[in-house]
Amino acid sequence: MIRTIRVTGTGQMTVQPDTVHLLLTLTGAHDQYGKALEESAVSSGRLKQALAAVGIQPDELKTSLLTIDSKQEGFQDKDGQYKQRFVGFEYVHRLKLIMDVDRDKLGQVLTAFLESGVPVEFQILYQIRDPEAIKGELIKRAVLDAKGKAKNLADAAGVSLGKIMRMVYPREEIPLRHEVMRSARLTAPTAFGAVDPDLEPDDLKFTESVNVIWEIQ
Repeated sequence: MIRTIRVTGTGQMTVQPDTVHLLLTLTGAHDQYGKALEESAVSSGRLKQALAAVGIQPDELKTSLLTIDSKQEGFQDKDGQYKQRFVGFEYVHRLKLIMDVDRDKLGQVLTAFLESGVPVEFQILYQIRDPEAIKGELIKRAVLDAKGKAKNLADAAGVSLGKIMRMVYPREEIPLRHEVMRSARLTAPTAFGAVDPDLEPDDLKFTESVNVIWEIQ
């Protein structure tokens, strides 16, 4: 009978974010489908022009979602019956801009949004550019941690470690981003001056684990 020992190893890392993800949302409505689509395109075009003035190329602002749906509203007719009626087409246009972590550049970009006059909501997320490298290092650290724990247990029990019989790595998604700001819908650029966001992102903390079974002798 083969004797075994099972150990769970844990790998931990603290990493400074290296990219900023700006997630933008444009919304609006029009009584004609084509006009709603046109308004969406005009608004995104104005944002791209504003960003070009601060060195962001138009193709860096990418569309992640564009939907145009008919909008209904409830009303009560003369007989007191509640009904639905068509009021127009509503669009939701979501865009994404990815940039290096740079406080001054971020301030220029947010100022450009305000000066464009386009009603826009945005989120600011800090992320890791190469998540696979982080995951790989976490697994490496978790295995080394498991090996150290297994050796200590084996020494305490007066046995020696043999070969690894099995290794299980739970393939769960690791959250590699942190939201630091979510705006209201910006509509009045004259109410704002230049934006100097005092945003210093927290380091991102990651943990991963592996289960390892060793033969003991």
